[in-house]
Formats: sequence, C-alpha cells, structure tokens
Amino acid sequence: MRTKVETVTPNMARKWLEASESAAQRGIRERLVAKLTHAILNDQWQVTHQGIAISTDRVVLDGQHRLTAIIRADVPVQMMVTRDADPAMFGVIDTGTARTPADSLRIAGFRNTNVLAAVVRALICYEQVAGTTGADWKDRDREVTTEDLLAWLGDDERHEAAVQAITDGHRISQAISRHGATTPLSAALLVSMMWQTDITPTTRAEFSARLADGVLLGPRSPILSLRRWLIGENGYMLVQQTQRRIVTMANTITAMNDYALGRERQLTIFRLGHSILPAPIEQGAVMAELMRQEKDAELRERVDA
Repeated sequence: MRTKVETVTPNMARKWLEASESAAQRGIRERLVAKLTHAILNDQWQVTHQGIAISTDRVVLDGQHRLTAIIRADVPVQMMVTRDADPAMFGVIDTGTARTPADSLRIAGFRNTNVLAAVVRALICYEQVAGTTGADWKDRDREVTTEDLLAWLGDDERHEAAVQAITDGHRISQAISRHGATTPLSAALLVSMMWQTDITPTTRAEFSARLADGVLLGPRSPILSLRRWLIGENGYMLVQQTQRRIVTMANTITAMNDYALGRERQLTIFRLGHSILPAPIEQGAVMAELMRQEKDAELRERVDA
C-alpha cells in the first residue's frame, strides 16, 4: 500500500468511480457532495490526511463523495491518494462519528458553539435566499461549510455582532417561553446588523426589548402581532418543524421593518415557497416612508376640504 499527494482531475475521478460501479458501495449523501463541491468552487479545499483509497482490484474503498464533488465542480484538486489498499479495509472505513461544525468552532476557540454555528449558518443561508420565495433554501443551507463559518467568524466585529444577537435572541426566547426560537430570532437580529439598512442599533434594541416584555404595545403594533404569532398555538407551533427556522426569521424581519417604518400590522403570516423572504429595509427607506405619509396626509386634507 502506497500513499502520496496527487492532483485528481475530473476525468480521473470519473474513471475511478466507473471502475467501481460493479462493487458494493455506500449510498451517495447529496448533502455531503454539495458541501464538498461548494468547498472546491470557493477555494476552500485543503489537503488533509483524508483522501482516496483504491484497492488492489481497482475499486474505490474510500472517497466516492470527494470524487463525485470533483466531477460536479469540474475542477482538479490535490489530495492524498492511497493505492493497492487491502479490499478488507472497506468494512472499517468511516465508521466513526464525524466532526460537527460546532466541534470545529470549539477547537478554533469559540464559545457557545452549537448556537453560534446554527445562527451564522442561518445568516449565510438567508442572505442568499432573501428576495425569493425560498424554494431552494434547504439546498443553500446544506452548502454552507464549516470553512464558511470559520471564515465569517474570523472577523472580530462580526463575531461580536453574532454574540450580541445571540444574547438578545436568547433573552427574547426565554421571556416568551419559546426556547427553540433562540436560533431564528438571533439570526434575524444578526441579519439586520449585517445589512446596509435603516434599522439602527437603537431601533433594534427597542424592538428586542418590546418583543421580550410586550410593554406598551398598541393593538396594531407589528411587535405585538409577532409576539402573538410566537406565543399562540396558531402560529409558530403550527409551522412544520423543518421550516420553523426560516419562517420565524422571515416574520421577525418583516415585523422589524414595519416597526422601523412606523407601519401597523395585525396579522403575522408567511408561506414558505409562496411569500417573498424579506430583507431588512434599505437605507433611506424611513425617510421615503415619512415623505409618503406626509403626501397622503396632504391629499386627505384636500379631499376633506
């Protein structure tokens, strides 16, 4: 058995997999292939001890997901290639527990890594699907790699913003007894912090505080509408569990936008795949809304006169 670093081309990957078609193989996990393909296309691929193992009878014992990703990316990459491996190795390869993104963040020195990884992943995914119906949000979410999370958190200001968003999101979820909503609430707040928007830190702080305590909210307040959706049995709890994260983010950002613009809202509703996932309001939106309201008021005065 011999191992060395080789440049594996899409053509080589295709030939190796074709030569192994007659052998028993583990099923392809599309989520893993998508992540590996994303890593290759975004220059995140690194040579590690993990690579390709080819048996003495030219069957791929390990690395079919890596080879499939190379073919899909259509980009050659360097990796460890082991040749003339004992075919009996197949039964003991990849039987351990994979390292999670949270594990990697913990090793890199971050804290509260389970929530941190989930919130940053949700942010990265949401930024890609905002302005669409979110039909492919699951695919986008699966493509986010641990390297994406580490790269994003490598900026100290971003890391501090994520910690602050998680602190606020946790406080809100505790106050309304929706502990599972910590991640989407935190992620929605983080989206508003990262976007070029008219939602100021003061507005965001007021929104978070009132969402948590419900104090002095009028009957048409968008914050009250969101609180009712989160707390009531006919809102948050009725959303499919696999969709709660992105739907909660959408509803939270909508309510935050309305609050910043001074708009009223009595009903909170979002239909994934049909409604448009909102982005935080653009810079200048508050001034434009004030001017619109002034014009409407002037028009009403003329009509009344």
